[in-house]
Amino acid sequence: MKLHIPSYCALLFYLITLSCHTIVHSQTNSKSNLYEWFDNTVGKENLGINNGTLHVNPYQTLNKTNNYYIADAFSSGNVEYDGQLYYDVNLKYDIHRDILVLKPYGEYNHMGLNLIKEKTAFFSLNGKNFINLSYSKSPLPESINGFYEEIPIGEKFIFYVKYRKEKKKVMNNETAYYEFEEKKDFVLNYKDSFYKIDTKKEIITIFPQYKNKINDHYFMNKKLEKTDKKQFLENLMKQINTFIQNDSN
Repeated sequence: MKLHIPSYCALLFYLITLSCHTIVHSQTNSKSNLYEWFDNTVGKENLGINNGTLHVNPYQTLNKTNNYYIADAFSSGNVEYDGQLYYDVNLKYDIHRDILVLKPYGEYNHMGLNLIKEKTAFFSLNGKNFINLSYSKSPLPESINGFYEEIPIGEKFIFYVKYRKEKKKVMNNETAYYEFEEKKDFVLNYKDSFYKIDTKKEIITIFPQYKNKINDHYFMNKKLEKTDKKQFLENLMKQINTFIQNDSN
């Protein structure tokens, strides 16, 4: 039976006002301390985030590849789910199917729940922040959806990275296995509009006034473009943001 739990704001106000618990705050304390105290008070197994379908990984793999972001293992992270913030929960991210997976409190590592994407606004994992662009009500191109790493560059200038893995079926001793190869797509949110920026042409179309400088960046950083395109484009976006700021002064 699904548990119906009041919102954080209402329940926190009630508990703080009527209970005998004392919460000591200081200017250096993170607000996460309050949420962690609340989670422990209510009972982590009763939280509204424990609501989803059972996670099943159907892929037998070879060559140590997998369909997850970094590894097929749970790590501590934070998530906003169904309008509520949860700190220090166990998460992993299936980037092949774009599914965020939660290990419910007290369960074994092989037990996971697929969180409902439509209720997941953002999460942090392995030091990266991911936002569900589909959660936003802003109009988006059809090809832009799901979870993206968010990298703020400047005011109204945000660089996004979409991680995905493509699978290839491999037969070994009449048994089907899969190998996964990681790919990345890149998106820019500039002045509240979203653009794909996988190619130089797409970037120049957005910033034609900086065509020569963009060409120079590509010419001088050919090696980085091949070895780490994410860093290559992040550096370019920072440069363009600087050009814009200098032109506005």
